Amino acid sequence: MKKIGPAIIFTHSQSGAYGWAIADARPALVKGIVAIEAGSRPFREVEFIGAPDWFRTGRSPRPGDRHVPLGYAPQVSDPSEFATVMQDKPDGPGLARCILQKEPVRQLVNLKSIPIMILVGEAGFHAVSDHCNSLFLKQAGVDNDFVRLPDIGIRGNSHYLMLEKNSDQIAGVVANWLRKRVTPVNAGPRALTDGTKREDDMSNWLRHSITAAMMLAMFSTFAKAEGVGPIVIAKQGHFFVGGKYYDTPQGQVFAGQAYVEFQIPENRTHPYPIIMIEGCCHVRCGLQRHSRGRDGWVQYFLSKGYAVYVMDQVGRGRSPYVEAI
Repeated sequence: MKKIGPAIIFTHSQSGAYGWAIADARPALVKGIVAIEAGSRPFREVEFIGAPDWFRTGRSPRPGDRHVPLGYAPQVSDPSEFATVMQDKPDGPGLARCILQKEPVRQLVNLKSIPIMILVGEAGFHAVSDHCNSLFLKQAGVDNDFVRLPDIGIRGNSHYLMLEKNSDQIAGVVANWLRKRVTPVNAGPRALTDGTKREDDMSNWLRHSITAAMMLAMFSTFAKAEGVGPIVIAKQGHFFVGGKYYDTPQGQVFAGQAYVEFQIPENRTHPYPIIMIEGCCHVRCGLQRHSRGRDGWVQYFLSKGYAVYVMDQVGRGRSPYVEAI
């Protein structure tokens, strides 16, 4: 983000923790977060065990295992400093009980001004616990819009929302949220055709909690999937970020870098690009191409006037995996 300037971050599954960490470290540069079935329940995992109970509270996550340190006020030097309490009963049928902080609650001060959408499908394994992420953030002073797809009439989706038959419909839900929360229509288009860093900021964030009925009204304009069609690209390319030199028995090697690919549409109408970070066990191609041969979410958001950056996590795809390291 130092390279491209302010941006919107899309995370999915295992990459969910990265979105919070990036926003915590660079709050002025993160203009919105879309967390798509992202991360895991705060403090303790949900363990899936099959019928008849299906799931139970599991272990505490290991440091670095889908969880990263964040800046709290008052500060936390060790996870053991958190005092937590589990809900007496879940918020609804088929949901896990959430684990929240006991009073006094530590605040996530760096995330408070960032518009956040937490999106979950009906049938994925995140359906039982992603509401806990929303509650945890709100308790820590971070407002967010929690969107459960069946609540707005989109049924049957599992974990890989961007690869399913109705992926364009779901992308439309996200695009509509971005237009209302991050790049309001009244902000107006800007002459943006390159990838240079922009220091300008947008104000008047529309920040409030919304009910299921309000969400339905907000998102119902995207009831049908939209075709992408031809896209004229003004600029495209790739680069690597991160990495360092390591000494190995075979000599010095460079490792730990992440591959980033970008496209900027000629008809760019939104000031902030989107950075898409894939989740566990797949690469950027799942965001560039649908499993049935259709265009993916990269092309969808290009067609909506966004510049899009999509990356391979370290050790995957075009981000080198160095066995010696």
